Amino acid sequence: MLWFRRLCAIAVLVSISPLSGGPASANDGTAVIGIGGIRIVRDYDIRMASEDLYVSPDKISVDYVFVNQSDTDAERLVAFPLPELSGEEFYDAGVALPSTDMVNFVDFTVTIDGRPVAYETEIRAFSPAGLDITARLNADGIPLNPLADAAFAALRALPAEKRREYITLGLAEWDEGYDFAHPLWRIRVVFYWRQVFPAKTPLSVSHTYRPIASTGFFVLPEQTGAIEDPYCMDPPFRNAARKMMQRSGRDYLEERSVTYVLTTASSWHGTIGSFRLTVAKPDPSWIVSLCAPGIRKTGPTTFEWSARDYIPEKDLKVLFVRQLPRE
Repeated sequence: MLWFRRLCAIAVLVSISPLSGGPASANDGTAVIGIGGIRIVRDYDIRMASEDLYVSPDKISVDYVFVNQSDTDAERLVAFPLPELSGEEFYDAGVALPSTDMVNFVDFTVTIDGRPVAYETEIRAFSPAGLDITARLNADGIPLNPLADAAFAALRALPAEKRREYITLGLAEWDEGYDFAHPLWRIRVVFYWRQVFPAKTPLSVSHTYRPIASTGFFVLPEQTGAIEDPYCMDPPFRNAARKMMQRSGRDYLEERSVTYVLTTASSWHGTIGSFRLTVAKPDPSWIVSLCAPGIRKTGPTTFEWSARDYIPEKDLKVLFVRQLPRE
């Protein structure tokens, strides 16, 4: 079973952040490959003319228009890093990876001006202490993804001497009574490709992926005494949640949440000229909360928020909640 704590889909070629308007810091990014892997670097020629972001528990899609403001074509390395996966941190959490692919576990795709783009992948594994163990895992035939069933199986197949080595290095632990191996390392995955941005010419970039949405039980902050509210739950949302609990005869609800991380470096020139966010819930029975003052309902399951000259300042966190069946 592939279990996982709330994670996000981080895009460096896909940017926004919940909704505060001010100066700009778009997260799509150009990159260079250096020691330690992909790095994002600031670009002073290419600006993001528009961004159209769609977020649901099952799909995220982003459509951009970039403009190279210089007088010459510009070739850049563009990178899309996935959130870091930690076998140690996410083992007991309740989220399954969207795809069984051990590298592209979010089914990431990208098109440029409507044409699919081939990208390369960098995947590196690190011990809890921060040591690069990619070569060690490869040599031992251990899949790098610590949340993949194949990684659990490969660890169980290790001979006793190798098991002791992995335990000493803090890379894994074993429950001998159940013949179960628990990976403790983490991985960083980055998709990247070289892209030419024509001088003075708009370039359309689109990509989709399946977010790693958490699932679990929702209770209102006042039920637990929690102070932090990352979803900006307003009185109508809280009242609707209470009514759902009353109807179900339970003091909790079903929860799915999606985090879209936008706090990478400001890579593109200036603000996002035109920004639109669409949030879609799975069906009308769900209620939604996020930090988006002024967001408006546009259909039975959709909400929209837009801005001009937008500057993202925070990560986007969206909470989807619905009533559980009555006991």
